[in-house]
Amino acid sequence: MLNYSDWINIKINGEDVFGLSPLFFWITNLSCVLFGKINMISTRLPISIISTLVVILTYFRLRNTLTKTYSFIIALILSTCLGTLIFGRIATNDMMSAAIIIMAILLCYSAIFSTNQNKIAIYWIGIYFLAALSLLSCGLFGLFIIGFSVLTMHIFSGNLKEIFKPKNFLPGLILFLILVLPWSAIMIYKHKMLFVKEYLYAYNFLKYVGFKGYLWVFIFAIFCFLPWSFWILGTKAKDSFISFISYFKDNSQDKLHQKWYKLRKIDKFISLNTIVFFTALFFAILYGSKYTFLILFMVFPASCIAGRYWYEYIIKKQHDRSIFFATIIPNLALIVCSLLGLFGHNVLNEWISQGFSNLIIPLIAIFFVIPVISIFAVLLKGRIVPFVANIILMISLSFVLAPSVFNFMTANGGENDLITFANIAKDDEVTLTAYIPSKKYSLIYYY
Repeated sequence: MLNYSDWINIKINGEDVFGLSPLFFWITNLSCVLFGKINMISTRLPISIISTLVVILTYFRLRNTLTKTYSFIIALILSTCLGTLIFGRIATNDMMSAAIIIMAILLCYSAIFSTNQNKIAIYWIGIYFLAALSLLSCGLFGLFIIGFSVLTMHIFSGNLKEIFKPKNFLPGLILFLILVLPWSAIMIYKHKMLFVKEYLYAYNFLKYVGFKGYLWVFIFAIFCFLPWSFWILGTKAKDSFISFISYFKDNSQDKLHQKWYKLRKIDKFISLNTIVFFTALFFAILYGSKYTFLILFMVFPASCIAGRYWYEYIIKKQHDRSIFFATIIPNLALIVCSLLGLFGHNVLNEWISQGFSNLIIPLIAIFFVIPVISIFAVLLKGRIVPFVANIILMISLSFVLAPSVFNFMTANGGENDLITFANIAKDDEVTLTAYIPSKKYSLIYYY
């Protein structure tokens, strides 16, 4: 965009590309303009700020509904799970798309729990604003995820009429159209049916046809939610699911409204998060594990639900079984990793060994000492120590290991090699050339 001074068309190596949404590129390039140059800071800082903003908004929005302690625990879990740490640092469109959807869901929670009609109207304007950004960030299905979640939550709470109040939807709808129509109209005017075919049809519908990689959805979700993933093993999930489904047995709005008001506030909140989680899971299975923003979005309701177990474990001394599994399994795995790191030259293959060879001592300190303390604490019924140990573990991980993890993840993608060759070309004042130009990474940018 900066090279061609063209903020409408998305180009890769000079060619128009229609299979991408524009918002991520607008924000990144605007940051480069403000900084006056293209570098790691100017390109990654905006998404890192948005990721941080989601955590801050999570705490301040939820503390009005829940206790401050519970809200703080949720914010800590969300900010320290592996998916947030890695993708917040890499700063991709997936992280931004997930962040926008999460903020829209948070405003929906506020609208449902608020009794002030003027505030509710403002929340709805915010929801429509974020829905527009979601459309410009990840296409029509970003809009569908927000719409489906909001609709289902209002049906569950017996407040379906709130969606259709003119005071709630008219200002928001006008703002939504003002934000989304100009770019689409210009693209249709310039490219006509090519844009309709490649973006509106192929990008938004064709690539989502069929069930793709549904097994990897679960594996990737567990990975992104580490180290908090395993509390579910100690819960009676089947009973909870049956109870949740039976809630809709009498599906009239009046009956649902009465049932809703009989629930405790924390049960209302968990029920709404259950809806959001299964909405995210449904779309993740439908789209496939390839679309990372869906998995990152799932991390949010998972943090809210897991946060309840940790909150009640610490404060009310409940859920010992759930927290036992949530602590023992990941920490034993980390201890094994630390031992493999110590003896990596014998056990691990050369690719992994080289990636972490300079981190043997930090690996032992982070992946052995802290997990051992955490395991002993949970066995001795220590309430806050296992939780704090997880926080320290993940903060240490983000500071010490994040650069190597990033390089490890991109080692086989070609990006590192291309950066290396570009630096050699710059130092030697020679031209960087490719016999088979690839669209994955731009030779123009790296040169």
